Amino acid sequence: MIKSQIAIVALVVGGCSLPVPAYQGDPQEVVETYFRPLVVSALRSSGSQMPQARLELSGLRRAIAPQAGDWIVCARVLRDDRQVYVATFLRDRAVISSREAVIIDRCPDQHYAPI
Repeated sequence: MIKSQIAIVALVVGGCSLPVPAYQGDPQEVVETYFRPLVVSALRSSGSQMPQARLELSGLRRAIAPQAGDWIVCARVLRDDRQVYVATFLRDRAVISSREAVIIDRCPDQHYAPI
């Protein structure tokens, strides 16, 4: 009886240490193929001054909590002779939000390419 109770406890406690399954969303190589048009379209349609602004995009990277979405792309926008950084978040092959970048987004540290 005691051996069976020990075995049950070992199974329960051992089950708690099982690894968490890996993220099952789109892998980076899939997201890389379509993120640019999605981000550009979202940014161009979002603000009244954005369509006239010059946009440059960073590479795609994983978002980290508390950021929204699974992926982040930064945009460097030249507007009224000043640079503005915009963080755009993607999930399930869609843009879910964009906002002016904050420190956690690390947008000023990224490399940019013109669109």
